Amino acid sequence: MSKIRLMDELYMDADSVQYTLIACGTREKIDLKTKKGTGEMTDYETIIGYYGTIDACIKGARNYILRKKIASDEIDSMDKLIAEINRLTAIEAELNEKLV
Repeated sequence: MSKIRLMDELYMDADSVQYTLIACGTREKIDLKTKKGTGEMTDYETIIGYYGTIDACIKGARNYILRKKIASDEIDSMDKLIAEINRLTAIEAELNEKLV
């Protein structure tokens, strides 16, 4: 499976039917018995969603990042929200420009 980086930790993959949005990164490995961190780092991939078009996949990436940052209180004011929307919109425009 070859993934294409879209923005931040988000990647896109495709098959004959759909586009898949995937979050990739590194996190602490969890011991399944104790449910506690082991101190060892491991790579992960999490499927965020499936989309019918590239445009929808890119918009899904933008919305995922915004939700994640709001939920973690990284965005805690309207000014920060607007700044992040502007940053992601610029990335989205750049990606769409390359697609044309």
